[in-house]
Order: sequence, then structure tokens, then C-alpha cells
Amino acid sequence: MATVKERVAYLRGLMQGSGIGQNPNEQQVWNELLGIMEQIGDQMEQLESGHEELGEYLDAVDEDLAELENDIYELEDDELIAVECPHCSDLVYIDSEEIFEGDDDADYELICPNCDESFFVSEEDLLISCPCCEDFDDEE
Repeated sequence: MATVKERVAYLRGLMQGSGIGQNPNEQQVWNELLGIMEQIGDQMEQLESGHEELGEYLDAVDEDLAELENDIYELEDDELIAVECPHCSDLVYIDSEEIFEGDDDADYELICPNCDESFFVSEEDLLISCPCCEDFDDEE
């Protein structure tokens, strides 16, 4: 797909080749319109470049934050349980070691960081979604 600047240059060539806007009054208007379109094309290129740089920066910050979270909380992926929020279907990750230290047969209230809605899950629900606790029932 051609960029805005390329399309403006093509349009300028079409106008010159076809004789459109040869009247001095028309020519001034068309030149001004094409100049505005070229300026818009330049600004779009700058925005796209800035957007790409911002995306790369955001990815780097996200990676650094993930490393920092792992260092602070010392969690490994296999220690986390993913529970789906019934309100927004986003995944909520919780530490499996903290959950299984509590009361047996207790429901756990979780708050979704995406929609800020609270919901309850039972220990049975958590055992189903926890890959490291498949043999948990056998230990009792």
C-alpha cells in the first residue's frame, strides 16, 4: 500500500499530466490542497515512527517489570494458578502456596485486577486449574 506522501505525489503528477488546474486561480488552490496533504503525510509518518518507538519501549518496560515481580515475589510459573474472572473472562493469577495454607473447604474471594469485581472460588475449583496439584487429593 502506498503511503500518503506517495499518493499525493501521484495525484500531483496526474493533475499536471491531465491539465487539471491550469487556470492560475485553480492552480493556486490545488497547490495549497496538495501542500496540506503532504504535510498531513509527514505528520502521519512521524506519528507512526513515534508509535513504533513507544511500543518497543513499552515491551522493554513490561519485560523488566516481569523480572522485577519474579525477583520480589520469587514466584515461578508453576507456582501460579490461573482462575478466569466470571465477569470479564480475564485470567487472575494467584500463588498456589498461599491458597493451600488456609482452611479446608473454604471459598476464596478474589478481586479481578481488570474489572475490579470480586468473585469466589472454591478449593475444588483451584485444584482443577492447578497443574502442580494434580495429586493433591491423594495426599489427604
